[in-house]
Amino acid sequence: MRLLMPVCAALALALTPLASAVPVKPAWTVPGVGWQGFAASGELLTRPRLASGEWAGTLERRDPATGEVRARLDLAPDMGLLTVTPDLTGGAWLNRSGDVLTVRTPGREWRASTPGLSGTLFLRFSPDGNTLVLGNANGYVQLWDVAAGERRATLLLASRPEAVAFHPDGERLAVNERGWHANRSSVTLWRLSTGEQVGEVPGVRGVLRPFAFAPDGTLVVPLAYSVGWLDPVSGRVVRRLPTYTEPCPPDGQAERTCARGVWTASLSADGQRVLANSAERRGGEDMPVARLYDAGSGALLGTWDTPHASATLSPDARTLLLNTWMGELQGVTLP
Repeated sequence: MRLLMPVCAALALALTPLASAVPVKPAWTVPGVGWQGFAASGELLTRPRLASGEWAGTLERRDPATGEVRARLDLAPDMGLLTVTPDLTGGAWLNRSGDVLTVRTPGREWRASTPGLSGTLFLRFSPDGNTLVLGNANGYVQLWDVAAGERRATLLLASRPEAVAFHPDGERLAVNERGWHANRSSVTLWRLSTGEQVGEVPGVRGVLRPFAFAPDGTLVVPLAYSVGWLDPVSGRVVRRLPTYTEPCPPDGQAERTCARGVWTASLSADGQRVLANSAERRGGEDMPVARLYDAGSGALLGTWDTPHASATLSPDARTLLLNTWMGELQGVTLP
């Protein structure tokens, strides 16, 4: 994706008011851990890295405000890819060879080993914990029935799956594929209970970051150098953030502005705040920044410098989580 686009000042692009960026001041820093996501409670989930460079078979529950460990879950020493249910009562993982799937739920643990597990890229539990979704580099997604310990369906795609998103109705799954097809959307919709394809999102192409459903059922995706909320059935743009613009380099002439793209974005749990990772030009160089917006009005609430890091918004919108290029996690308290 291009991140800088010249635009004529006469075009009807919404100019985002310039807000002075604030240098980040981490409230805490934790080295040598990998971020695994957030629990339904809002806790931060991490895995420590071993001296060998491999990830430990332990999941840590941390307070996002302080970074302190609240609890540790010991799962398995030979653990590769991992996911847990939102309420943390269940977990699923592949061994490091990627050919054995283990699922642990309250009172039960089962394993599966099939050739179709090789090439798995990610594992995700549905919000209710009843379905386990596995995305595979060979162009398919598997749906596993957690209670029965059986594969329910295999979703055959046109190309490699990059991400999945669960609709708030609990019945539909959206899959984003890598492939770029001139006459085909890169987002397909499937019924979780049967694996039946129920549609696709019109007009969407390529790998999408962000890719998530908002609480109101709209699909949040990158949209023309910004972030948009789409109706997943019609593809209609329901709303979008203003496009951030600045004077074009190198001359910075007032009559020419450039639109800044969004690398990725994250939503608060209630859908009212959205954090966008982008950049702005300063002193002849691009400075990575994180911009916080009100999702309803599109108002810019704050901008933070995020050098050498990617930022994620905590579910309660109170903490900025920085995943640094030095292998550290940092937490920044938001005003």
